[in-house]
Amino acid sequence: VSLHGGQVMSWRNDRGEELLFTSSK
Repeated sequence: VSLHGGQVMSWRNDRGEELLFTSSK
């Protein structure tokens, strides 16, 4: 999921863990 504006992205890495990245730029 990628939302531009607040730019919140969540994804799973190669180990199957869910990663969450947030940026305000």
